Amino acid sequence: HNPNKPAKPQQPPAQSITKTRHGAAHAREQTMPDKAWYLVHTKPQREETALAHLDRQGYEAFLPRARRSIRHAGRWRQKIDALFPRYLFLLLDTEEQDWRPIHSTVGISRLVRFGTWPARVPEELVEDLRQRADTDGIVTTEQPEQLEPGQKIRVTEGPLTGVEGIVAAKN
Repeated sequence: HNPNKPAKPQQPPAQSITKTRHGAAHAREQTMPDKAWYLVHTKPQREETALAHLDRQGYEAFLPRARRSIRHAGRWRQKIDALFPRYLFLLLDTEEQDWRPIHSTVGISRLVRFGTWPARVPEELVEDLRQRADTDGIVTTEQPEQLEPGQKIRVTEGPLTGVEGIVAAKN
């Protein structure tokens, strides 16, 4: 044991479930890559602060941003906000990096978890966002047809292809 090397978080083994023709399920362990994207929940309106502090600590993080028009005092102006308010993505190599400092990083509330384990984000999702982002992290999106609340929609491209939903509101 090397005392200078950060502690490695314990991870559950990845499993795939195989069912036999008789319906019995068998779990089979698979090896998981050590480097993956995770979702970080930030404190309210502290995404930029969290990003800067993670960077100072040597972590790679990505904060997708969006440009939007807001009306203030009767005038329209452009504002840049987090695409996903209170969330950013963190690339972590569990062999080389320690989770512990993340929990006390300024601007961070917690790592998003599924049960007791931090939630991994599909690499394709993050890479798609990064490819659509400019050097400031502003994600460009194509303007779809005008959507109205209650309208049914289906994602036709990207990692969420095939997902269906209903427009909840317009902002």
